Amino acid sequence: MRRQRELVEFLGQGNSVLVSMGSSGCKEIFLRVVEALRGEGYNVAALYTSILSEEEARELGDEVFLVKWVPNVSEVYRVADLLVIHGGENTVHAVAYSGRPAVGIPMQFEQQFNLEALFRHGVGIMVSRKYFSEDKLVGAVRAIFNNYEKYLKNARMLAERLPKPEGEKRGAKRLYEILLEE
Repeated sequence: MRRQRELVEFLGQGNSVLVSMGSSGCKEIFLRVVEALRGEGYNVAALYTSILSEEEARELGDEVFLVKWVPNVSEVYRVADLLVIHGGENTVHAVAYSGRPAVGIPMQFEQQFNLEALFRHGVGIMVSRKYFSEDKLVGAVRAIFNNYEKYLKNARMLAERLPKPEGEKRGAKRLYEILLEE
């Protein structure tokens, strides 16, 4: 939890980019993304999950806030100004609910469709994995920050239209019912 609080504080400083490529992200692309963003003046953080070993993460240095895992990724997504994601289904859902713009780099076939569905709402830009370059990534990030209010407004409108999950309420209600049965 401490690392999550530190990450939220770091991202809350503004001009922040969070790289979150899930567990299916490509190490080469992940490293290229981090390297491309680190010299651009953004507060860059990255969730590296199983993509990197602890040793590989340490080798990246202190310029990027690196975290292997956080217990509540939704909270972290809501604080970052911009997300760089891989397009996995859970990640796309979390981004949609976060109300934040994103740059997407699909790693697998279905992730292309996931990102197309998300970006159809004007919340981000897709960068091809096949034709990936650091210039294209940085260009997409700059394009979003240069039109940030538009992308943020679209992302917030999408988040507001989505159904609100009520798992906690249903769970609490069911526990209450079970307690009454006894």
